[in-house]
Amino acid sequence: ALEREWWRAVVRATFRTADGEARFADFDAFFDALFRHYASAEAWEVAPGAREALRELHRQGRALAILSNFDQRLRGVLRQLGIHRCFNAVTLPADAGAAKPDRAIFDVCLKRLGLPGHRTVYVGDRAREDLEASHAAGMVPIDVAQLASLDALPGRIRELEEAE
Repeated sequence: ALEREWWRAVVRATFRTADGEARFADFDAFFDALFRHYASAEAWEVAPGAREALRELHRQGRALAILSNFDQRLRGVLRQLGIHRCFNAVTLPADAGAAKPDRAIFDVCLKRLGLPGHRTVYVGDRAREDLEASHAAGMVPIDVAQLASLDALPGRIRELEEAE
């Protein structure tokens, strides 16, 4: 409920900022439909190469997790996209009482995986929230922008291991 109310305030503020004159006949109905839309796989797509990377990493027996600042709807979206079984853990701010870049959310995720940070690779795209924060938590960060495609991820992880 708190996540939903937070999003409701964000959506309302966004419309007010974009157009202070914007009026809704029924903002609550509009928001309900919008919130439901982003809880479904119809609003999302799996990035190119991601399914292949997940399949290969899973085949290698690697523990995989998602650590995201999204809300509880993410679990249902992953299920609808057919990739939920790829992950050993999903850690969200509501699970940890903290959001990225706070160290606490990284610690909760590592505990769920049962791995120390130095044995964990974190793949992200935001400098502060992902790369710097995961490094501070002892993880090995990989900037997704440095990969030609996500299906190159297993090879990049192998390169990091060989460099140890």
